Amino acid sequence: MAWKFIKDVILNGDSPFQKEWIKEDLLTVKSAFQKSGQHQVPGMDVLAGELEHGIKPIVFRNAALNSVKIADNRLFTATTETEVMASLTDLAAEIDKQLLGKK
Repeated sequence: MAWKFIKDVILNGDSPFQKEWIKEDLLTVKSAFQKSGQHQVPGMDVLAGELEHGIKPIVFRNAALNSVKIADNRLFTATTETEVMASLTDLAAEIDKQLLGKK
């Protein structure tokens, strides 16, 4: 059902959803972008070119990040820049340890 929805609604530039969507938002599916006529808006050719190089979320590039568990909550209670930076440094080290399999 999910694939049918994606195929019939999101990827189909002729769907009623797409026709309403283009009135409100910028499309990011290249075929729908062109069918909508958004590519004819001056300057939009730059965006259309960038659709070829979309950025993937980090978890798609490194599936191991899904297994990282963060127990240190100091970042949420930090009140100074120094505390934030120290917390981020410690979190980065902890994530590196987990990704490299070190305890």
